[in-house]
Amino acid sequence: MRFALLAIAVAGALALAGADATDAAYPGHNGRIAYSSDRSGNYAIWTINPDGSDARRLTSPAPPFFDRVPVWSPFK
Repeated sequence: MRFALLAIAVAGALALAGADATDAAYPGHNGRIAYSSDRSGNYAIWTINPDGSDARRLTSPAPPFFDRVPVWSPFK
């Protein structure tokens, strides 16, 4: 049940950011969600707060390259 609620919260936050829920990574230490989106015209890595605020693009790959499937590092 807890995982289902987390999945719903992540999907909701990503819907606000314009990304697919399948592109999400588990929230890191600071609670941000990492995802991949092509809303800038090319797939890049973004982060967002769980409430859908403060979207930040982390990468800016030049075509034909793109960034997908972000993963949080287990190291602090």
